[in-house]
Amino acid sequence: PTHLWSGSGGRLLRFPRPASISGPLRAQVAFEVDAAASFVALDGNTLWTGDFYRSGDGDPRRRWAVAYTIDAATGHLRSTATRLAPDGRTVLAPDRAVRIPDRVQGLAMVGPYMALSRSYGPHTSTLELYARPVDVAPGVVTDLPSQALRILKLPAGSEDLEAAGHRLAVV
Repeated sequence: PTHLWSGSGGRLLRFPRPASISGPLRAQVAFEVDAAASFVALDGNTLWTGDFYRSGDGDPRRRWAVAYTIDAATGHLRSTATRLAPDGRTVLAPDRAVRIPDRVQGLAMVGPYMALSRSYGPHTSTLELYARPVDVAPGVVTDLPSQALRILKLPAGSEDLEAAGHRLAVV
């Protein structure tokens, strides 16, 4: 990838990928997205982001991960369609959306799996593997299966995930 991506407060930020970091990085561009951008994951030319949701907080329908396609020529998100988010912001409409469980702190696509890191506070974290969602139609929110294919217990505080090929790092 030629850029670094970060998310927060409903925005995805694109940074130039430096050879080395010797000072603060400045975002080249920001995209208002239809998620809190609590976590960000790159999967080829697809950028996933989503909402951290704890049971009882806010609207449970917002417990989702959304995907945006990155235009290879410009490095921008390809979506140009906008819509009004529940918080009143005008945001880019996602290319795909998948409903996820609560307490998701990280997401990664690894081989045939969607990996989710789930945690909150001092409690044991889990790494859950689901079948990778395929053929998610634009404008349709797809549900993950109710049961993960595999659940691994992790130390409390394990949150972000990074995928490299068929390897997965937990941060």
